[in-house]
Amino acid sequence: MARQTFATMIEKPLQDAFKVECKKQGYKMNEALEILMKGFIDGNIQIEKTVSYKVIQSGK
Repeated sequence: MARQTFATMIEKPLQDAFKVECKKQGYKMNEALEILMKGFIDGNIQIEKTVSYKVIQSGK
């Protein structure tokens, strides 16, 4: 299978912690990302996004 570069902006503390954890568990970062992406595509990893709003009334 052909390989392609995947570049995206990620918060530095998150990337640093991910790099450390990958090394600790014996994975290259791209291996772990591919596993996570495959799990997401296959439905084994689900993401729930929650949006909330707070209304504040001022000036009374």
